Amino acid sequence: MPDSSRPRRRLAAALFFIAALPTALLFGLGFRLIETDRVAEAQIFKDTLRSHAGFLADHIRLSLLGLASGGAEVMPALRDPGSSMNEIEARAKAAAAARPELLWFEIFDADGRILGPRLDLPFTSGTDRRAEENALVPFNPDGDESVESAGIRAARMLALRDLYSRAVVDFRSGAPASAVASLMRVLVETVETDLRGKALVRLAEIRMSEGKIDDAQAVCEKYIEENPGGVMDNGVPARASAFLILSRIWQARGKPDRSLECLFWLWDDLLKGRLQIDREVYKSLGLEIDAAVGGILAGEEKLRSAWIPRREKFARRQADALVRDSERRLFAEEILPGFLKAGAPGGADGFRLISAISNDRLHMYLLAPPVAEGEWGEPSPGLAFRIDAEHVLSKTIAAQIEEYTRPLIDCRIIDHRGKSVPPGGDRTGGDEFAVEIGIMDEVPSLRLRAAAAGPVPVFGGARLKLYVAILAVSVAAVAFAAAFIFRTYAREQELARIRSEFVSNVTHELKTPLTSINMFADMLRRGRVQSPDKQKEYFEIIHGEGERLARLIDNVLDFARIEAGRKTYNPVGIDAAEIARRTAESASFAAKNSGFTVRVEAPDLPLMVTADPDAIERALLNLVSNAMKFSGRSREIWVRAYRKESSAALEVEDKGLGIRPEEKARIFQKFYRIQREGFEKIPGTGLGLSLVQSIVQSHGGTVEVESEPGKGSIFRMLLKLSD
Repeated sequence: MPDSSRPRRRLAAALFFIAALPTALLFGLGFRLIETDRVAEAQIFKDTLRSHAGFLADHIRLSLLGLASGGAEVMPALRDPGSSMNEIEARAKAAAAARPELLWFEIFDADGRILGPRLDLPFTSGTDRRAEENALVPFNPDGDESVESAGIRAARMLALRDLYSRAVVDFRSGAPASAVASLMRVLVETVETDLRGKALVRLAEIRMSEGKIDDAQAVCEKYIEENPGGVMDNGVPARASAFLILSRIWQARGKPDRSLECLFWLWDDLLKGRLQIDREVYKSLGLEIDAAVGGILAGEEKLRSAWIPRREKFARRQADALVRDSERRLFAEEILPGFLKAGAPGGADGFRLISAISNDRLHMYLLAPPVAEGEWGEPSPGLAFRIDAEHVLSKTIAAQIEEYTRPLIDCRIIDHRGKSVPPGGDRTGGDEFAVEIGIMDEVPSLRLRAAAAGPVPVFGGARLKLYVAILAVSVAAVAFAAAFIFRTYAREQELARIRSEFVSNVTHELKTPLTSINMFADMLRRGRVQSPDKQKEYFEIIHGEGERLARLIDNVLDFARIEAGRKTYNPVGIDAAEIARRTAESASFAAKNSGFTVRVEAPDLPLMVTADPDAIERALLNLVSNAMKFSGRSREIWVRAYRKESSAALEVEDKGLGIRPEEKARIFQKFYRIQREGFEKIPGTGLGLSLVQSIVQSHGGTVEVESEPGKGSIFRMLLKLSD
């Protein structure tokens, strides 16, 4: 058999190429036009962004310059001739207090030395105080300075210091007993406070490492009582080391509150400058104390509520001191040298704005240079004010952005990290048309960014909508035409196949009874059957097959008339129960020959309906014939007539193969036959159920189906009862 799908595939391919060519041309032309419009509109939008950004940047620049020009008003008062340093500091402090954007001020001379104000820091910046503390102190156990010379005293002190060093080496090399003996001798013989303090702390460390907590505690308490001072080899004051050891002792004794008290006593000494240490030791010691406090609180839930606020307060105080020192270092090492080298254009009575980035923060300053007072006068010092950068960004610049904002343009200030600063926070996304420009040379880390407010505009949108509409209509038309042609072709092919199968099935159905008629008629004609009973049986077979042949021909003719719209009915009043009995009787011969038993269940009282009796009987016979074909091994069929609400029901039930749910909607279609295993060899034309539905609907009735695969089927015709 030739492959029927090959012409269909060829047609589909031809339709595809016919539709694809104009569609591709439309796409190419449309997108070329859209791209041209998009580029032009995008350039216009970007020019608008750049213009507005430049306009706004000019206003922001003027606002920042206004901060500097405002210094011309206060400079004469700050530089009053003959003023003392205290007076200049007082005036500078008052000027800073009058302007909310000013945080701090500095006074400096022409050589770059900072004259004031003094920073009250709890540590020294680069000053080594240990040289003074380590000076040789006279040693005289008898109290009589005349007994031994200064040289002998100095030699004894050097020997004790060397003994202390050997004790440290012994301890680190794993000989604690020798180290303890050396330290005890140092403590007995020395009167040098620094050496005595270091020896006590080292002895406490050794006792702690040996597990002799009582001895270690006694040594620490002795140190705290005497407070001899001293600095350990790592630069940490001996007093700090003693408190740290004592804190560990109380923690080992199971008293975390006492341990915390020791740490906070030490922290308070550190923050109030009682230990006199340099900046790096101050920073590292503060971190060590904070870590120790955190370690204790991590396992003590009961102490957290009382001690965490104190910890946070002390940590803020320590950080504040470091920040103030960093600010002074930044000014002294970066800002001031560059300013003095470059000079201060714009006059001596004004300020110049300078910025710098340190510790990932923006720093801004207003500086005015020192000015000589006459030929013989002393030059007045220079002045510098540190600006609150966050205040300037959130107030001065934010006001300019708000005043000159536009509905469709979003303007932001971008800092050195590429992040938006107030107002508004970071954008959730950028776009390819954003514009960034610098604000002023003195603050290069700040840039103004202008972009579309909200979603990025869709450029070329008007032409895009028109093109999409035209393209959609065109493609839809082409697709519809192609689909219609393909569907029509497929339907014609399907109809041709169905007609071919129908002719084959009808021919087979007609030949079957004709063959039987010819065979039995020939036997009777030749006189081969002598028995009267056999002759009667053969005559009945010929008669039954003739009726079957007539029904087949009537079905075909009825179908042709229905399709042509020429089928007519002669409705009269009939008894549906009688139709059921007559139908069972008409089918009894064919049923008997096929081994079926047809059972009739009909009431004695009439079920009167208005219908064409021949048409209704023919429809019911089709249902009985259908039941015999699809009964499978079951050989019982029921024909029933009964009243169902306001209708007369005529139904045929079998216990045969049954129908699947998805097949129920299609069994009444013309020429449809179930394509399932066990059904392919069952003869038929596919017209029976279609004729049944057409006849019943023409009489104003309906056909119902109840079926389950393997359990049989019930076909029910419902006709309205006569009044």
